[in-house]
Amino acid sequence: MLHFFKRRPQIKRSWMKVVLIGISLSSCSHYAFALDVNVAYLKLAQDAITATPIYLRPHSDSGIAGAKLSIEDSNGAGKFLGHQYTLSSVRETSQDALVSHAKSLNQSGTKLYLVDSDAATLKRVQAALPSETLIFNVNSAHQALRTEACLANVLHTSPSYRMLSDAIAQWLRYKKLTKVLLITGSTEQDLEMADNVRASIKRLGLKIIADKPWTFDADLRRSTAKEIPLFTQYKNYDAVWVVDMHNVFGQYLPFNTWLPRPVVGTHGLRADNWHKAIEQWAAIQLQHRFFEQSDRFMNAHDYSAWVAIRALNAAVTQTNSVEPHLIHEHLLSSTFEFGAYKGRKLSFRPWSGQLRQPIPLAHPGALVASAPLDGYLHPFND
Repeated sequence: MLHFFKRRPQIKRSWMKVVLIGISLSSCSHYAFALDVNVAYLKLAQDAITATPIYLRPHSDSGIAGAKLSIEDSNGAGKFLGHQYTLSSVRETSQDALVSHAKSLNQSGTKLYLVDSDAATLKRVQAALPSETLIFNVNSAHQALRTEACLANVLHTSPSYRMLSDAIAQWLRYKKLTKVLLITGSTEQDLEMADNVRASIKRLGLKIIADKPWTFDADLRRSTAKEIPLFTQYKNYDAVWVVDMHNVFGQYLPFNTWLPRPVVGTHGLRADNWHKAIEQWAAIQLQHRFFEQSDRFMNAHDYSAWVAIRALNAAVTQTNSVEPHLIHEHLLSSTFEFGAYKGRKLSFRPWSGQLRQPIPLAHPGALVASAPLDGYLHPFND
């Protein structure tokens, strides 16, 4: 009996050792698959409007630079799992050429895409590719892409117009700046953004004092002090909300309005998904890495591309697969979330494919707030 009891612990330890070895081998086999993650970046390069000052025109590599950094970040972690990320970037000036490149890349085996274009081009690219592919919209804020024109295999890391306008409306309400002078441009993007601004103003209980389209074609560099005060001459308003997506006139409004009031919208206090002043939540590390790579600051366009590949990297790591349908399903699942330097975990809305994310509110030199603001509660979560 004594001999039996002396040997029993040895049997138990041997059994445990076998189990542990089995678990170890199982874990290794799960993570040891070598994966090649090939991502294509399709960019439609559109000419700037003539009236847009050179110093306010977007960088030619906006978006692509963010994707490149995210590929580098993904490879830094992926090398331990045998995952290799590569990026193929295409920059074209016509829809037809971009669609042609998309088809060619698909024929060569590429199934994962970042599309940096307007809504019409995105729809054409999506229609040209098989439904088995997965596409990230990293540019268009077109509201209908998230609602009635929702595309089944498209996810959106670029915020919608409504997300941006709601963020500013929340801030105005929070500050009790309820009377708004709305000034809008005339481009297609201006008109769509203006519709969402009006909806946000109504939703948050603000009031439009005047709704004015910008119709001047004068050179405001010479006549700002004369034209802007006259154009904004109203008896009373708490804030000026400007919608000028192409920097034709909006930059001249701050500090030149008839009444000394804050300017918000596309100029002054601006809502977007990223800003160079974000340094909390370890974001300063991302800012430094990007600056070292591109010799400029990361903008919102860059962040949309960076966060798309960041989400893709998280899904590939967790599923150990490069199959688009598995990645897509995982990204839309209720359990998926990932960190992206915004102070909280991000996730995708399963009904629209829109990335849920805080929206920074900032002026050119500093971060002011991050929406949703305190007091504006979501019906189901924070």
